[in-house]
Amino acid sequence: MTRRAARSSGVATQADLADYYRIRDRAAVARSIADLVDAGELHPVHVRGWERGGRPLAAWRHHEAVLPRRVGTAAVLTPFDPVVWFRDRALRVFDLDYRIEIYVPAEKRKYGYYSLPVLVGDRIAARVDLKADRATATLQVQSAWWEPQARPGDAEAIASELALAAAWQGLEHVSVSGWGDATAALHAALTAHATTSVHRHLHARETAP
Repeated sequence: MTRRAARSSGVATQADLADYYRIRDRAAVARSIADLVDAGELHPVHVRGWERGGRPLAAWRHHEAVLPRRVGTAAVLTPFDPVVWFRDRALRVFDLDYRIEIYVPAEKRKYGYYSLPVLVGDRIAARVDLKADRATATLQVQSAWWEPQARPGDAEAIASELALAAAWQGLEHVSVSGWGDATAALHAALTAHATTSVHRHLHARETAP
């Protein structure tokens, strides 16, 4: 089984299941998995690339899980979303090494104060650091960065999500800084978005060495 199949069909390891349901008793999780396997509810699988110490990680798939032909969705995720909350799984499934940088000194931040992963289809395509400036009714894209799994056309999908985010927060404008390798493409895509008033602003890191 490939990583894409793992993403789309709900494959999980014991640690994934324990973290998702916030169960600390790992022995109880192991017993429950064994019971579900015996009942035919779960099927053991191996996912290519899921290894530890040179050995494949034990993983399971629900017997009714299927691989969709296409995952047509996009979403800006919070750091507390189950998709990315468990860092080990986010790295295994999405090649995403993720942590928020709230407690990192400003000059040492790589992606921004509160960068958010962006899901496009079944991939994490980018990260955006967003801030709502209520005084000017503006959603500020403080930074934007492509992830290795980004593809042509992702900017348009992400621009639609940013416009939607501004709308549900009651903000009239979106402003994009120049900090990050995805900012130019997102600014262009937002400009083409007929329902959005788009501006540019300068981030302090743009002038940093």
